[in-house]
Amino acid sequence: MLPLAAIPCALLIGTAARQDLNGTTPGWARGKWVIRLGELSFAFYMVHRIVIVFGHILLGGGSYSTPVAVGVLLLFAAAALLLGWVLMALVERPLMNKFGKRSKASIHSIEPPRTDDQTPIAA
Repeated sequence: MLPLAAIPCALLIGTAARQDLNGTTPGWARGKWVIRLGELSFAFYMVHRIVIVFGHILLGGGSYSTPVAVGVLLLFAAAALLLGWVLMALVERPLMNKFGKRSKASIHSIEPPRTDDQTPIAA
């Protein structure tokens, strides 16, 4: 990564981490689809290179015009996302359920910290 690209990335990661710790994470970043993509990211990382290399070989290994290349990349991204989900569902989750450490609180049950001016809502 270029050093100039690392600076904005570091600032973005630091800001996101601070918002998460403060409980001020934007609503869209707490949505189910964002959480699922986060869970899927490692499996996607594991398969994306394989999909790109072997997909290119299966398609003949040639070069493409720009519109066709964009379509091929979108196809490869969708295939990697699907294979990543399969890897996560059939390998990662079962192994984590069997060998992973159990915590008392799951990440989905943790509430953001309250400030002094917030009062709890009675259930």
